[in-house]
Amino acid sequence: MAHDVFISHSSKDKAVAAAICSALENAQIRCWVAPRDIPPASEWASSIVDALKSARVMVLIFSEHSNSSKHVGKELTVAADAGVVIVPLKIDDTPLGGLMEYYLSDTHWLDAMNPPTEQQIAGVLDTVRPIVQAKGGGAIGLGRPAETAESRPPETAESRPKVTWPVMLAIALAVVAIAIGAWAVLRPNAGGSGASAQVDSDVPEFATLTEGVLTVAIASNYPPFESMRNGELVGFDVDMMNALAQRLEVSLDFRTMEFGTLIPELLLERCDMIASSLTINEARAGDIAFSDPYYNNDQALFVQSGSRVTALATMVEGDSLAVITEQSGELIAESEAPEGLRIMRYEDYTACAQAVADGRADAAMLDRAVAEGVCDPGSGLYVASEPGLEVVELWDTGEQFGFALRKDDTALLEAVNSALADLKEDRTYSRIYREWFGYEPDRIP
Repeated sequence: MAHDVFISHSSKDKAVAAAICSALENAQIRCWVAPRDIPPASEWASSIVDALKSARVMVLIFSEHSNSSKHVGKELTVAADAGVVIVPLKIDDTPLGGLMEYYLSDTHWLDAMNPPTEQQIAGVLDTVRPIVQAKGGGAIGLGRPAETAESRPPETAESRPKVTWPVMLAIALAVVAIAIGAWAVLRPNAGGSGASAQVDSDVPEFATLTEGVLTVAIASNYPPFESMRNGELVGFDVDMMNALAQRLEVSLDFRTMEFGTLIPELLLERCDMIASSLTINEARAGDIAFSDPYYNNDQALFVQSGSRVTALATMVEGDSLAVITEQSGELIAESEAPEGLRIMRYEDYTACAQAVADGRADAAMLDRAVAEGVCDPGSGLYVASEPGLEVVELWDTGEQFGFALRKDDTALLEAVNSALADLKEDRTYSRIYREWFGYEPDRIP
């Protein structure tokens, strides 16, 4: 993918990275950010090096986490050696250390230590824009480039990209927790421009971004939960949202996107909620609110039939395990896998399963419903292979899926939970579950 800017960050600062990426791309500045832009089955290190060498600018998000990250340090070294312009954005008061001090001690800093202002976000845009719009190539060097009348394009109130409170919120959430409360006070209406919805008297009144419409972010590549079939979005999550919308007496507007962009899009107020097999966990709950759970999820390890691998614990050094980036299988692999195991990260289940079918991976870990589907010749998810695939181990993680909303949309959250409880009670939930998984749920979440 052609790009102008490489965004360097610690994985713990990914909310800030996503917000900066969104602000730059809204201004038509092309960005490269991991893991979004790493091709499936590619080597991470070589992909990052190639991306850095073809970028004109590195935006480095500096924090306690990136200061101690060996990966960020290596990215900084590659960028400096390649003559890439480095624009550091400081989001906490951590002193420079190691490679950071060596390369950045004399560099001009953009400061976002407090809840960001429009000027601070505009500073990133104003710093990057003249570089990527400049004619010709060549390295410009470390630090903020000098801006002249020639290098800065003329601006008008209409042409200058607007930086909105939602963008600032996404960064503030990752910087200081108190920004959430402050932003909730400043935001004119927690439901956007839409008026309060009038629904059944048993369901609380609520507001949505667009009156009468529930805008839902969803990834479309994870059957049986969500996928495209003959041009139509289908799946368990889709049918659950259709049933919820009926109870809430609103229409649905599904916005499909990559899984890794779901939460940033919610925080940027581009949707009302997320319905995309999202696991409820403490890390995510720090930024977003979850509904009551709607699915009990186990993990499953599957292999080629006849493999010597019969469980994760039987894998040995040099074996490879395929997982999906930012999903539960990846977390289990990182915390439970035997030492020396090579973890292969993919963006979707088909690439993950195909790696096992082709013999490029010794095993893969996916959500149970998906893993059983790719191993079953009678399912629409089956990945054809010889000698076939089989599930060899189930992990009862106790994890559950929930719908995600912004923390301050309490009225909508209450309405969703009320409608969800009704679906469970009148067995609508069990009917939808049976249609998609072929059996009754062991227990209602």
